[in-house]
Amino acid sequence: MAFESLCTAYATFRRINQALKKCKYQMLAEKHTIDGAGNEHIEVKANPLVVQQRLAMQTLRFMCQEFGATPSSRGKIQVVGERPVDPEEDFLNGR
Repeated sequence: MAFESLCTAYATFRRINQALKKCKYQMLAEKHTIDGAGNEHIEVKANPLVVQQRLAMQTLRFMCQEFGATPSSRGKIQVVGERPVDPEEDFLNGR
């Protein structure tokens, strides 16, 4: 389930990025309304896709950390037990 969540987070992030590309990465969205008197009102707010992109990025970053897929989380991984001997690594390390 955790790996499926990682895949879903990545797919969601990609879909949002594709949708943002279609709207030329506009950071703001305008909502036009006309009141009863015929006056036009423009409400400017953050593009909902940008908000969703930020949430998807946070989810994706969290899931990547869970799998040790970020540089900082990779450093926290501890291997228990004997590591198999790699002759090429021994040679390169001068052993």
